Amino acid sequence: MKTALLALVALTMTSACAHGPPPLADSGSWTRAADPVDVRIDLAEAMVRTDRPDSALKIIRKARDEGLAGSDLTVVQARALLAKGLDGESEALLDGVLQSNPRHAGALAALGILYLDQKRTDAAADAFERAARRNPEDADLLNNLGFALLVSKRYVEAEAALREATRIDPASDRARNNLGFALAALGRIQEARQAFLAVVSPEDAEHNLRLAARLYPPNMNPETP
Repeated sequence: MKTALLALVALTMTSACAHGPPPLADSGSWTRAADPVDVRIDLAEAMVRTDRPDSALKIIRKARDEGLAGSDLTVVQARALLAKGLDGESEALLDGVLQSNPRHAGALAALGILYLDQKRTDAAADAFERAARRNPEDADLLNNLGFALLVSKRYVEAEAALREATRIDPASDRARNNLGFALAALGRIQEARQAFLAVVSPEDAEHNLRLAARLYPPNMNPETP
């Protein structure tokens, strides 16, 4: 996945948990039935999650050559194209899926990631929110929603989404780290520190608080780190 938006806080896919809001959590699991389309989708999703979009596209092409189809396969193809930086092709595929099924949660979630990549943060938040209505127990999706709301400076809403994400998945370091930033943005520094300390070292927690002070200076006045 491209990380242009996340470069704002000097993040990488591997170090994000220690410094700043981490990259968006990938969704997808190996829980589908052994249907040929579902198996190919799971394989392609695994390639996208491990930064191998070309391999994902080869799997999808082979699936289509075998006559397999479906909106879920198209969504994975769009995610792979986005990972290669082909935003326009990705968006066109997702728009096509949503034209036939405006409530397709996977397409909405993928579109949210695309919008974040394009720094269209309000549009991303809207897409994630619509997807979350379809999958209200998806902690990764709520984390993505919370992150989009955070970078849109909608801090109260971000806190609510991220608290729900941590309720559903208490082990989600990404959601807790993002929650720390939302709390810091609201000026609740001690709460932010505790959120950070749940997932990173004391040194990294203080680093995140200093980063929050730079990102959200007007909101840091009630307390100091």
